[in-house]
Amino acid sequence: MVRAAALGFDVGTSAVKAGLLWLDSHEPMLTVSQPYPTARPEPGWVEQDPRDWIAAMAECWTELEATVGPLELRSVGLCSQVNTHLFVDEAMAPLGPAITWQDVRAAEAGAELGRDASFALSRLLWLEQAQPRLRAATRWLLLPKDYCLVELTGDLASDPLSAVGLVGSDGAYVDETLALVDGAERVLPPLRRHDDELGRTREGNGVGLPPGVPVAVGAMDAWGSFFGAGLLREGRALDLAGTSEVVGVASTGASPEPGVVTFPPVDGLTVHAGPTQAGGSALEWLARLLRLSAPEALARALEADADPQDLVFLPHLAGERAPYWNPEARGVLVGLTTATAAGDLALATLEGVAHAVRLLLDRCERAGGLAVDRFRAAGGGARSPLWNQLKADISGRPVDVLTDLDAGVLGATFMGMVAAGLGSDVATLAEERVTIAQTVEPRAERRDRADRLFAAYAESYRVLEPLFPRLA
Repeated sequence: MVRAAALGFDVGTSAVKAGLLWLDSHEPMLTVSQPYPTARPEPGWVEQDPRDWIAAMAECWTELEATVGPLELRSVGLCSQVNTHLFVDEAMAPLGPAITWQDVRAAEAGAELGRDASFALSRLLWLEQAQPRLRAATRWLLLPKDYCLVELTGDLASDPLSAVGLVGSDGAYVDETLALVDGAERVLPPLRRHDDELGRTREGNGVGLPPGVPVAVGAMDAWGSFFGAGLLREGRALDLAGTSEVVGVASTGASPEPGVVTFPPVDGLTVHAGPTQAGGSALEWLARLLRLSAPEALARALEADADPQDLVFLPHLAGERAPYWNPEARGVLVGLTTATAAGDLALATLEGVAHAVRLLLDRCERAGGLAVDRFRAAGGGARSPLWNQLKADISGRPVDVLTDLDAGVLGATFMGMVAAGLGSDVATLAEERVTIAQTVEPRAERRDRADRLFAAYAESYRVLEPLFPRLA
């Protein structure tokens, strides 16, 4: 018997992840991943070739088909990295590499607008100033998922959830914001709801999907993960541990909090969130520094955790996003002694990221006007039992580790299912499909140390912030 399935893609920072969800059972999602390269041609420049996104999606689909055999594909959903931007011409041909969210080339242009380097209009202003010929040839400014959806369906639209800083509470572009850069309103895609049907897969699409399958408009990866983690009830919280960390808290109210992104309400619920600049990338940096693999660095950290040194690490290796939004911030290790060994450095790196999570969780709580007594964990970093434990210790809250850690893929799949009429809404699907694999409780004996080092973490940034511009 040929089984029916829903398909989701997450076009992430370092790889495409794809998953199949069987419609006749509630078994965990079957997922695969295909990496692609990132180029850094100049200091502060971080680029990707959009053709690599399509090729990776095709590889994922080929692998899934080879694994499960014949199937009936009923829906497709996408999410992707946000604040990664691609300039294309009238024919949808890229005018150059995509500028990723880690890229800070537009910092000066952003400062002119009072925004950060990854803001869409900062990038547009930079292009106008640095490469006016390419700006003149630009027809559309696209996110990765928007470009991939054009390849799949031939249709173009984006969604309000992904248009960070560009839309108001009504989900429409804010005219006053678009007026900051001349012509911005002419290059931004039309907006449609994330779980609307954008179109159907076209014959000969570059991913190799069968034609005629409904495809959703989709959303940014953070929202894909919010959906796929079930962050759809007031008081729920999530730490998405990927290349960076994304922390989110859901509430029915909102109170402005500096450094926190408060999204427009979705079906009566508001999510307050913040992305850091480094999560898993900090571990990768440390592993390279010590000439270890990431698993070896984690093993060293576990050994050091038996008798931890008091070290404080600021993981701002490429600047910092939430809550500081400071591209000039720098990584710092405080507390080194002659007794500090490789394992201590590895443990401090993991703890530094955990401190960043606690800081953002506290800020998101204030934005939502409520207290969160636990949070869910997803993403690749949540595969590390030690990292989950450290986050529980440092936050002082239990961590509920999800069964499907690739929450973005699952959330993308939910959006596709709603678009195809296979579910009434994303929230209902999430309540039915999202499950918790285990809960990690904070260690009571580490409470005092966690609070003391977190206070030192926050104070270290405040003290060192004036020095960062001299080093940037």
